[in-house]
Amino acid sequence: MGSDLLISEVLSTGMQKSVAGESVLDVLVPIMIDDEIDGVLKIGYSMDNVQAAVLQNTTIIFIISAIAFVLIGVFFFRMSNRVVVGVGQMKDDLAIMSEGNFTKEVNQKSLKSKDELSEMASAMQTLWLAIREIVKNVLDSAHELTESAETLSATAIQTSAASKEVGMTIEQIAKGAAEQPTYNTC
Repeated sequence: MGSDLLISEVLSTGMQKSVAGESVLDVLVPIMIDDEIDGVLKIGYSMDNVQAAVLQNTTIIFIISAIAFVLIGVFFFRMSNRVVVGVGQMKDDLAIMSEGNFTKEVNQKSLKSKDELSEMASAMQTLWLAIREIVKNVLDSAHELTESAETLSATAIQTSAASKEVGMTIEQIAKGAAEQPTYNTC
């Protein structure tokens, strides 16, 4: 029995040869009846067909892999491009802010996306509006201070003019008193 299994294994290994210019793989399959080899079935596979199928499968796998590689590349390019453009826009907005221009709003496209970049743009917009309000309050206070200084200056000019008039009046009174005759009532 052990020798039958060995023979069966040897027969089923197959052998490759060329028949009529075509590569053929001969496989011998033992026919077993009651655990004994009763005969052998010889099967010949055309290797050209097998090689064509392998080549076709390899080509299909290569094409699918190339398409997947291109799609993944496009996906990552678009994602990285979106990040680069978003960061570049925020950099431009911060450059405008650093020049003291708080009249421009943060790019609305940056605020609409639902990612970390939009959160950063939203925080930058909040900062921008807070600084704009502070600058507005400082300008309003400076305007009020200028108006108060102008009013104070006008009041000082009026006070100076009134002081001159009072001084001239006192001078005239003093001259008049000096010119009046003195009467002796005794």
